[in-house]
Amino acid sequence: MNVFIYYGNDLNKSSGSNIFVNKLINSAKKFVKDGKVYLRHGGDMKLEYISNWKDVMNFDTKLDKQQIANEIYDSNIIILISPVFIHNVSSFMKIFLDNFAVWTHIAPLVGKVGLPISISSTNGNVFVNNYLTKIMNYWGLVTCEPVSLELGLMTEDALDSYIRQIIQTMEEIDTGGINFDTTQVEYFFDYILKTMSTYQKNHPEKILFDQLPYSNCQTFREAFEMMRERY
Repeated sequence: MNVFIYYGNDLNKSSGSNIFVNKLINSAKKFVKDGKVYLRHGGDMKLEYISNWKDVMNFDTKLDKQQIANEIYDSNIIILISPVFIHNVSSFMKIFLDNFAVWTHIAPLVGKVGLPISISSTNGNVFVNNYLTKIMNYWGLVTCEPVSLELGLMTEDALDSYIRQIIQTMEEIDTGGINFDTTQVEYFFDYILKTMSTYQKNHPEKILFDQLPYSNCQTFREAFEMMRERY
């Protein structure tokens, strides 16, 4: 099993949220003994600001963007961690999501599992978790229950408890011990199928979607089961 973690902040700087992320990474590496833990954060890569759809579609091999995409495709679990800034995701997280905006139109990650995590001082987590969950569902991911960390109200022991909970969730995903609520992602996937049926074959998004193994599936459930067997 491989895990991809994106942290929407600069991990090179000192902060309470960085302490949590470093502990989580160390625990994840111990759990994923025979797999990989891909880590990306706002301070270790270069992503462009997105100003138009042409920028979104650009996956030039010179950019970190293509390498990141490959790491995500190679992973079974996708974890997005964002600090809460004025009840929204961080600027690093927003730039990251903007660069993969085309994925919200083609759902290329069906069969994988997403885990949204928000980190605040005392409040605002629900807004960030809802946003991250929605984007992950658009990407085709089924999602676990979001994790909300309010560092201003937590002891170190409580933080460690959350890390153990996250690792336990990863274990349950690996063993098939979680029943996912797919209602929302089924709705999104159905909308994507209907949209693709209206596009010409040479439409850029249609071309990308038709390359997916499940492009001919009629429902999300059919696509999900197909891809879970592969993983």
